[in-house]
Amino acid sequence: MSRIYAVTPNGEYVEFPANAPVTEVDVREDLRSGREPLSKIMAAVDALPNTDVLHLRATLAPVPLIGMLSERGFVYHMEAHDDDDWSVWFWRAG
Repeated sequence: MSRIYAVTPNGEYVEFPANAPVTEVDVREDLRSGREPLSKIMAAVDALPNTDVLHLRATLAPVPLIGMLSERGFVYHMEAHDDDDWSVWFWRAG
């Protein structure tokens, strides 16, 4: 993945860090089984080094999570693979 950008709340463009290590978190089965995945996701976020990327797989666009992580300095890029299969990459804007 290269030449992908996110926009910060200030309107600045931030390029996806193409060579950064990626932590994978897949919560699709948790969501399909009715389990709340927020603690699993936030544990991964809290352990994420400043220069790394979090790749989240979910069954929907995680709009509330995007807001939460934006407040913590993250930007994102999101892609829908299917109606119930989404990828969201989060990384720190700084």
